[in-house]
Parts: sequence; structure tokens; C-alpha cells
Amino acid sequence: MMYILLSIVCSTIIFILFKLFSKYRVDNLQAIVANYFIAGTLGWLPLPQESIEYTEWSIWPFVIGIMFITLFQLMAKVTQDHGVNVVSVTVKMSVVIPILSGILLLNDYIDIPQVVGILLALFAVYAINRPSGDAQRNNSGWVGLTILFIGSGLLDSFLKIIENGVVHENHLSYFTSSAFGIAGVLGVLFVIYKIYVQKSAKWSAKSWIWGLILGIPNYGSIYFLMKALGGEYPSAVLFPINNVGVVALSALAALLLFNERITKWRAIGLISAAAAIILMSAQ
Repeated sequence: MMYILLSIVCSTIIFILFKLFSKYRVDNLQAIVANYFIAGTLGWLPLPQESIEYTEWSIWPFVIGIMFITLFQLMAKVTQDHGVNVVSVTVKMSVVIPILSGILLLNDYIDIPQVVGILLALFAVYAINRPSGDAQRNNSGWVGLTILFIGSGLLDSFLKIIENGVVHENHLSYFTSSAFGIAGVLGVLFVIYKIYVQKSAKWSAKSWIWGLILGIPNYGSIYFLMKALGGEYPSAVLFPINNVGVVALSALAALLLFNERITKWRAIGLISAAAAIILMSAQ
């Protein structure tokens, strides 16, 4: 459970930082690229105690690295446009995708209380995202939100598959850092293209500093999640626990830090989220 809690805290910090990027006029892309270099370095700080068979990883670090850089850039933009609550809910509603993949592909077993908890979790993320009666939903970014939903669900599914049979448990930090490093290299190439070919951006030292800060919780969110996947909970239970936890903590952080008020429906959603976590944690 400790790894799940650490992953939840790290993921919430990421959403908070994305919101601050807008306030302090941080260049999203450059900050995200810098973040991947620090995240990629963290996993390689301990010197390897044994040889690592990279061939068993196949193309997975490249697949995950590409998804990292594209989804993270999109997440930053949509968070600034729609707020912490909407994006955290959208991303975490994608829990249905890894749940289904865990049941259908990995033969995960869940019992009746956990099924009820999963359904309650889905209701919780809907309730938290439901606008109040006098609010109008901004539909202008529905394409970005949809891509974020599908992409986040596929990423979680891929991470489970990788943890389940691709990467040895002792190599998780190295695999994670390799994927981050690939995302960083791809990002640098894109930044260079925007600055020197498109001439649509300029180097921003401030953005790189913010990115270095972002890299620490970003690494933690993925590493701790993959460690948790190897623990006592099946992925069909762990992903809802993780995702509902992020939604609830993000809603609280949005209220305290950015005055994104908690409506009646969001309060209902938070209570439902707490009940869902209890049910899904039952063994």
C-alpha cells in the first residue's frame, strides 16, 4: 500500500506543477524535456549490481518514451485550459482500460466487493467532474481530453504488461529511466526544431529549472506505480485505488491552492471515492 500512496502523492504534485506553469509563464515543452532528463537520471544513480539484458526489453522503452513525451505535453496544455480537477478526472477515468486488459489478458481475479468498488470509483470520477447547475462545460478541448483518456489508459495497460513479463523486478528503475531518457532525447530534437527551424520559440532557462523540479515527482509516479503492480493487489484493483486517490487528492489540492471550489457533486464524488478505496482494498 505504501507504493500506491507514494504514486498518488507524486501524480498529484505533477498536476499542481502544471497549473503553476501557466501562472509563471513556463514553456511547457522545454520544462517537460528537462523533466525527462532528471527523471531519467534518477533511476541510474545506483550503480548496477548485475548485468541487464536489454534485449528482453525489445522496443518497449521506445514505445513508452514516445507516449511519455506526447501525453505529458498534452496533459500540461489541457490542465492549463481546463483546470486540475477536469484533467485529473479525465486521466484517471481511463482506469477502465487497464482494468479490462488485466481481466482479459492477464487473468486478474476480482471479487464482488471489489467489483462494487470499481463501479463506485467510476461514479466518483463522474461526480467530481460534473459541473454545477449554473456552470457551462468547456467543450472546445474535447479532442484533447479524449486523446488523453485513451492514451493514459493504454499507457497504464502497457506498464502492467511490462511489469508482468518483460522487465525483471530488479530492473524496473533502469527500464523506467531508459524510457524517460528516450522521451527526453525526442523532446530536445523537437525543441531544437521549434527554435531553429520554425523559429516559434526561444530558449527559456526558467522553464528548464521548473522542468528539473517536475522530474522528481514524475519519476516517482511511474516507478512507485510499477513497484505497486508487483505487490499484493491485482491490477484491476490497484489502478482504481491509485486513480481515485489521485482524483480525490487533486480535488483537495485544487481547492486549497487554486480555489477550484468543491461543489455538491464533487463532495459526493470524494465521499464515493473514499468508499471505493475501502471496497477495492478488501482482500
